[in-house]
Amino acid sequence: MENKRFIEVAPSLPLHKTLYYHVPKNLRQSMEPGKRVLIPLGKRKITGYVVGFPQKVRVKEIKDVLDILDISPLFNRDELGFYHWVSNYYFSSLGEVIKTALPQGINIETLQTLSLTKKGTDLLASYDDNQLTSNILTEIGQKKEVSLKYIVNKFSADNPYALLFRLRDEGLINIEFKEKRKRVCPKTEAWVQQEIDALPTEDLTRIIGTLERNAPKQTAILKHLLDKNKVPIHSLRKEFSNPWKSLRGLEEKGLISITQEEVYRDPFGEEKCSRICPPILERRQEAVLNRVIQGIKSEKFSPFLLYGVTGSGKTEIYLRAVEEVLQLGKEAIILVPEISLTAQLLSRFRSRFGNNIALFHSRLSEGERYDQWRRIHRKEVKVAIGVRSAIFVPFENLGVIVVDEEHDTSYKQDERLRYSARDLALVRGKLTSSAVILGSATPSLESYYNSQTGKFVPLSLPTRIENRPLPSVEIVDMRQEVRRGFSDCFIFSRKLIDAIEETLLRKEQILLFLNRRGFASFILCERCGSIIKCPNCSVSLVYHLNVKSLYCHYCDYSMQVPDRCPECNDKAVRSFGLGTESVALEVKKVFPNARVARMDRDTTTRKNSHHRILKSLENGEVDILIGTQMITKGHDLSRVTLVGVVSADTSLGFPDFRASERTFQLLTQVAGRAGRGDLPGRVIIQTFNPGHYSIQQAKSHNFIEFYKEEINFRRELNYPPFSRLVNFRILGNDRKKTKEYADELEEITKDLLERNEKYRSQMEFLGPVVAPLEKLRGKYRWQMMVKGQNPDLLHSFGKEMLQKSALRIKGKGVTLSIDVDPINML
Repeated sequence: MENKRFIEVAPSLPLHKTLYYHVPKNLRQSMEPGKRVLIPLGKRKITGYVVGFPQKVRVKEIKDVLDILDISPLFNRDELGFYHWVSNYYFSSLGEVIKTALPQGINIETLQTLSLTKKGTDLLASYDDNQLTSNILTEIGQKKEVSLKYIVNKFSADNPYALLFRLRDEGLINIEFKEKRKRVCPKTEAWVQQEIDALPTEDLTRIIGTLERNAPKQTAILKHLLDKNKVPIHSLRKEFSNPWKSLRGLEEKGLISITQEEVYRDPFGEEKCSRICPPILERRQEAVLNRVIQGIKSEKFSPFLLYGVTGSGKTEIYLRAVEEVLQLGKEAIILVPEISLTAQLLSRFRSRFGNNIALFHSRLSEGERYDQWRRIHRKEVKVAIGVRSAIFVPFENLGVIVVDEEHDTSYKQDERLRYSARDLALVRGKLTSSAVILGSATPSLESYYNSQTGKFVPLSLPTRIENRPLPSVEIVDMRQEVRRGFSDCFIFSRKLIDAIEETLLRKEQILLFLNRRGFASFILCERCGSIIKCPNCSVSLVYHLNVKSLYCHYCDYSMQVPDRCPECNDKAVRSFGLGTESVALEVKKVFPNARVARMDRDTTTRKNSHHRILKSLENGEVDILIGTQMITKGHDLSRVTLVGVVSADTSLGFPDFRASERTFQLLTQVAGRAGRGDLPGRVIIQTFNPGHYSIQQAKSHNFIEFYKEEINFRRELNYPPFSRLVNFRILGNDRKKTKEYADELEEITKDLLERNEKYRSQMEFLGPVVAPLEKLRGKYRWQMMVKGQNPDLLHSFGKEMLQKSALRIKGKGVTLSIDVDPINML
């Protein structure tokens, strides 16, 4: 029997250690691993996760647990083992991993709040230390009480925390800890049930007769309930206006009862999904499916890479694999990279599995995500579909994990817990002895390399369903268009305009792809040459015509377009570059009768907006859809016969060794949207680099040849898959202090290299150097990239670096983050 006097707790904070607490006698019987507890930490009360019962605790002063927050555990020992793996591999605290895995908004948090003291209130009118301080005090005074985080985000300062603490020390503000209750909880709804079934018929007749004479509305409601027996009160509002008074009258007479019952928030909305008959598999599909089923039935870890061209029927393989898993009484996770893919894939899965599906994506409310998580935790559903966070859903008997479009960079989380959902799918599959299917028409080089070296089982669907041809692809050299004087704005070539006209005449549909939103890439002064940049990030602000504002696509900073240059005060400010907004405007000018829609982050902010745009395209209500990478993957649109790539060069210019791979993937994926029905497809790619091998191989849909050329480049430079990467990133509020930290990091690195011969001989170090984006979201950034073939050695180096930097670099307002297997090099 476990000794429950003490518990080991992972606090829900970025704290790289677990803590120990004493359990009062009245809480011991209910204490279990996997439950949340309320614990004291300094002046705060925070949520922690019970991860074990230590037999002995070597702590002089140990505090008591304050409360247990759950009736039953939220995770089991197997899931905890998975969380430990994630924590160790990605250098993240165990508490942060668990917090990521569980629904958001369920924890009790403590916030630091600011308020003015009497001295601060008295001095506010005359306080003139500087404008920033006066503005901060005014903001706090107006709001009476405000969170410290709000003030830090609202006002730009080199070291905002130091400034606020100075104001506290001067006696002008109070900084206090206040408990913030959890944001989400189960939703309840009032239900009404008739209670007259036991009454004799004559009594019922008498009661209804009395009601008809004195309370006709009560009578109508009661008769309605006789047919329905039990209904939610919100449904009665549709039949009867303001029913509450009548319901209370019926309740007082004992004729009905009103109860509060828990209900789930429905993320599927009003949309219904009818069952459809599965299609007959083709010979190649059957061969692939049989191999997958063999892996599922083996009950051993079975990783597959399903390389299938666009339109080859990969989704049907996923559906049949899930059917097999459900027949075995097991569960399935389906990962998709983009929220825009969720609706169409979900529709196909719901047509096959009905409501036996839980849904997870970022556009769900916290309450909806909480309800979906609880449906799985209560074993009410066996299939989960979602974006990267769905890899953490609490299934206990997994049979298969599918990663659709496995190459997509959206599977990598870039903040806090920097995990790759694709890689964690393989880890979880191994821990649970499950099958894992990585599917793509353009696999990542790492995954395809693994399939060629025996780590993954290679599966192939090299042709489209019914041997439909892949679309023909034409490349337009935009340099020639400019020389001819046709395309001074670089938007449309003559060939693309002619193709759009022909497609519209045939009443067919068109996709136009440009992987950059907004109207113009930047605003430039033609006199002094200055570009208007974001004050928080080292990037130009993007002009958005619809709101006539400049926006930063990294931190969401915005400002009105200035009439004059902020540097030289000249009026010669002009917009340059392209975005989906300017493409849409040009399309409407050239083709005024065409019905045009746009699909990018600006047009899909509202819930279900992705689905509505795609539905209007499917219903024939849109002729031309213009979009970013949201439109490139997965969508099966039978009437789309023309795809135009406005600029194939957008992704080639990134300072990233994966730039060519991403370009090939984007072009191949968007080309695959054309000709998926009975009508042939055509693709026109506009580029200033027509000879680049990524563009040439995309033209011929030839992934294998692209792979052969790209893998040689990776081998020569020792980039993945021939090495592993770890990026050590230094972030700070102050440029000088951030550089000092980078210098310290370099000294620590030299010291570690001198002490460990393996580090010197088996690893390569690039930096520390200023990051390509020196400033991002108000933080100055340096980074050091480390290459090596031995992941254990890389992790050993990372642990030593964290320990030594924590000892030598303290209190400088600078932090060190570690990104294992980084995708974003900027």
